[in-house]
Amino acid sequence: DSCDAISVSSLEDVKFDSNNINIIAEGQSNGFAFNGNMVNVGVSNNEIIIHSNHNATLINAYGVSNLTVGGNTLYAVANEVCGISAESSRNIIIEDNKLSIFAVDDGCSAVACRGCENSSIKGNLIHTNVSNPILADGYFNSNSFIVDDGNYNVFFDEKVRLYDLSLKT
Repeated sequence: DSCDAISVSSLEDVKFDSNNINIIAEGQSNGFAFNGNMVNVGVSNNEIIIHSNHNATLINAYGVSNLTVGGNTLYAVANEVCGISAESSRNIIIEDNKLSIFAVDDGCSAVACRGCENSSIKGNLIHTNVSNPILADGYFNSNSFIVDDGNYNVFFDEKVRLYDLSLKT
């Protein structure tokens, strides 16, 4: 079984602001799921928490134009997890979010922009144990990462050299 808290398609000039979403699920789960034909979408100041025994994506956008995701607090624990995912979209801005993303298996990423035109990922605070904290086709800069005993190997190799995250995409 799958669960989408808010699933939307074919809207223009829409804002999702100050929502609190808490999902506990056995199956695949999405906080926000945006599927195609959406233009000028804003997602801000939301708190999304997902605990899933399967896959979880807190904000999932496919085929969206002009998406801004900012100021959100996102937390998930799942077998495979992605905090913010944009695919086949354009003009994507992901900034100033707080993401705590933990996968039981290898996971996915805290932020993923794949097949996107003109994406920017900046100013986010990311705490994660997934092997690729940011997967992006576009620009990412000035993000902060929390490193602890549980995710040390995500950021440092066996010789304690910091990985270049831009090479891990």
